[in-house]
Amino acid sequence: MSPKEDILDDIHRSCTELLESCNDVWIDDAALSSAVDEGAEEARRQKPTLRLPLKFDDLTQEVNYIAVSHLLDQGSSHDAGLLASTGRTSRECMEYGLMACHLDGRSLDARFLAHFSRQQVFTYFNVDACVEEEVRPGIMLSKAGPLNVWVNNVVTVLQAAGKAMLSADHPSLGAWLLTLVDTAARDSPGEPMQAGALVGELARAVPGFRDEWAGLAEGSVCSARFQRKAQALVAALAARFGAGDPRFAFRGSDGLALDSGPDTIAALLAAGVLRTGAPLADALKERRDLGGSRWEAALRAGALEAGRRARALAAGSDGPLPSAARVLAKVLREQGAAEEGGRLIAAESVAY
Repeated sequence: MSPKEDILDDIHRSCTELLESCNDVWIDDAALSSAVDEGAEEARRQKPTLRLPLKFDDLTQEVNYIAVSHLLDQGSSHDAGLLASTGRTSRECMEYGLMACHLDGRSLDARFLAHFSRQQVFTYFNVDACVEEEVRPGIMLSKAGPLNVWVNNVVTVLQAAGKAMLSADHPSLGAWLLTLVDTAARDSPGEPMQAGALVGELARAVPGFRDEWAGLAEGSVCSARFQRKAQALVAALAARFGAGDPRFAFRGSDGLALDSGPDTIAALLAAGVLRTGAPLADALKERRDLGGSRWEAALRAGALEAGRRARALAAGSDGPLPSAARVLAKVLREQGAAEEGGRLIAAESVAY
């Protein structure tokens, strides 16, 4: 990324370049145009809102809760195992666990996150990493179960975030974020922080928000940046506080990318907006783990590029330009129940 390039531009550029270099994933522009025609006007009528059904002591605590919630927006590849074990998806387990922490009086501050343990995952999220196995009649042995990876990922991401905040002398993610927006407001009175600048700070300072890929595509070395969770957090803060607090009315927030997680990818595939070659289509149907592969990166890049093109198409209509997610909301909603065999699986990933 050049020194003067906005990180959001860099994200889109890197994904466009990756998609152009990969023959396995492409966008059907006719299907995309149809989707935009159906959804653009509806999107302009939508009013995004975000209000948690919880009581917070102050703004810092609420911002911190939203930040930790987005930090833990991961583990969807384990939905089947979690549903069998707990009756909840990964996202529902995260929400359940964080609410349990909050209602138990836990502040979710840096020190609490830095020392978060596997036992606390069981206590608050009700997910056990171990299973009991009978090795001899009447003798049971506890061993790592199928959800061990999910539990480890929760612990790793929370601990890393807590340690990052402690090393920088910030009491919590929320306090750090408020410091950033306050500093931006002080340095440029009347101008809120750039959305891209906040995405960049999140990706730089907190390992769990860093979301990038590098590898080979068609024999050439390629890289792509997604920063999915960081972008989603910035969008959520703007939606929740931007109307009433100018510090959160981030400049350029309408340029935040379309979500690059498996739900979006499955919906775009089901709608025919994203197309794949036969080998990748077979891999998705067979639910192969594509974590770290060029296929995984190309599918995610395809989702971001589809969002960018959708927003460009919608720009020709009258009225304010909605975000890519809102332009394609109809497709994402109606195709959200796409067949399970079309979902992207990456069990080790903490990006989605």
